[in-house]
Amino acid sequence: MDKKLNKKIVIVAALVACIAIVVTVIVMVNFKKPEPSPPPTTTEKETTTEPFVLLSEIEHEFRTKQIIGRIVSEDLNIDCNLVFGTTNECLNLGAGIHKTSSLPGFYTPPVIAGHCQTVFKGFKNAEIGHKITIEMPYGNYVYEIKEIKIIDKSEFSFSILKEPIDQAIFYTCYPFEKANYTKKLRLFLYCDRVSGDRILDDISGPNFQENENIVTE
Repeated sequence: MDKKLNKKIVIVAALVACIAIVVTVIVMVNFKKPEPSPPPTTTEKETTTEPFVLLSEIEHEFRTKQIIGRIVSEDLNIDCNLVFGTTNECLNLGAGIHKTSSLPGFYTPPVIAGHCQTVFKGFKNAEIGHKITIEMPYGNYVYEIKEIKIIDKSEFSFSILKEPIDQAIFYTCYPFEKANYTKKLRLFLYCDRVSGDRILDDISGPNFQENENIVTE
């Protein structure tokens, strides 16, 4: 009797062990490790590096009346020299950049003048969106007209030349017709930079003069 009982116990224990093994195998087969959590997303803005030219690698110290570039615009039918200075002698050679302003490519604006009867006569057809290109030995700079103003020449403040605005400012005498009096009005074109490499000032910067009067007839 005891032997039969012991035999049954052994059989039951063996069945229980087999069942336990089967259950363990099933659990292990169906068990999935938890997937790792994705790394937290960041909201940092992408940074881009704008192309630039080194000031030390380009010519940036000029003499008065020196031709330093060219101004062209298909929209305004303009194609003329860019001259350093805005004296009458300079403006007889082309459009003149003020010595107190920056070269194209700096973070402050170049200011460029021209006679309304000659190089800038196309300004009479200027419209918002028209483009003007300044061609320099170190690169071309495309600007788009964003604002057109007609103001008295005394109202223009040269303090804007020190402001970090990404523009070029062009102007000419107004009205465009010849007059037997000294014109006091000026037509200004404020143009945003569309393309052109920045100038990285890795030296002291251009040695521009401090004062130069607004151009007159």
